[in-house]
Amino acid sequence: MENEIKPYCMYGKRADGTFEKREHIIPAFIGGMQKLPKGAVCDEINELFSPMEFHVSQHSILALNRMFYGPGKRGSQNRKKSGHKLICVQKMKDGKARLGYIDYGAPKLISQIELPLVRNKADGKIPVQMSLDGDYVHCQEEQKQLFLQKIREYNGHSTVIKSRQIDEERAILGWYGNKWYLGLNDREETERAKTIVESMIKRFATDKNLQEESSGNVVREQVWCELRQALKPVDYCRVMAKIAFNVAAYVNGRDRMLEDWFDGIREAIVTGEGIGEYVALSDDNNALQIFEKLKYQKLFGEQLHIVLCIRQRNDYIGYVYLYGIKQPAIVHLASNIPVGAVKHMDGFVCDWQNQKEYDYEEFLCRLIGVQEEGFVR
Repeated sequence: MENEIKPYCMYGKRADGTFEKREHIIPAFIGGMQKLPKGAVCDEINELFSPMEFHVSQHSILALNRMFYGPGKRGSQNRKKSGHKLICVQKMKDGKARLGYIDYGAPKLISQIELPLVRNKADGKIPVQMSLDGDYVHCQEEQKQLFLQKIREYNGHSTVIKSRQIDEERAILGWYGNKWYLGLNDREETERAKTIVESMIKRFATDKNLQEESSGNVVREQVWCELRQALKPVDYCRVMAKIAFNVAAYVNGRDRMLEDWFDGIREAIVTGEGIGEYVALSDDNNALQIFEKLKYQKLFGEQLHIVLCIRQRNDYIGYVYLYGIKQPAIVHLASNIPVGAVKHMDGFVCDWQNQKEYDYEEFLCRLIGVQEEGFVR
């Protein structure tokens, strides 16, 4: 594929604007590496897609897959660069709730303090419990002092996470990635709780006796996690459709995608209007059964992404399989396409775990070759 072509945006169908950036065929947040030629997508459209992709990366089934398998930020395989974490409620063996995240399948706690939203009526005391990340067991006191300093700087701004697993009349205030997170019971009134917590924190920050009583318990144990997704289905469908559209451009060329046949899906991807008419989620596992018989895991990563573009009679359909060959998103790219206008069947494969990408034909040749020879070449 060429690195640069004459500037004309295949989504906006226009030549004006800047064309400095290049569009990833498969989004970088799930490991995509190869890009469409410079000039295929304008910068304005690229920037329009950016917040949509970020939302899907954090609030969809793709976020869960990234938590357990990766990749990290911008497709990195380095766990230290695993990117933004989705903070969630985790339930400990003793039944208490804590705030944490999932990192490559492993539950992690963030530094946090549990506060009462009512005082003990018997003695007026404020029972406070502080928990520290178990990964810092060898520098517990240092971590505690750093967390206490952050508590002294608390300004009342926090991201609220609600869960039935958090005890009523209790609040959990956690710090991670330069942000505060406030865990509350589902039934708790948010603004009331925020006001009480801010008052409690001010007292705790200046009361050394309270700080000593709270200790700084390091927690290292298996947990149960509760994840809640604030998914926007429209954005998820737009991302699936954009992946299929990008692959269709990769196999047929940008200019072919400028044809009027693709105007419907093009408009739906850009605006979100009517996207549900073009995208459907399927439980079809036929492809999985075929590829598992060919033992694709011998040569490729088990969590690879495969996108197929297939002409079916007069329709052109995209099948987007992410994180393994199962349950695709089916994208209706176009209808009434003239004979020979697009390739009958082609696609693109992203083996992000091995940091390699393939044309579908090359992928099949390698796969069939391994099956015939009985070993990995």
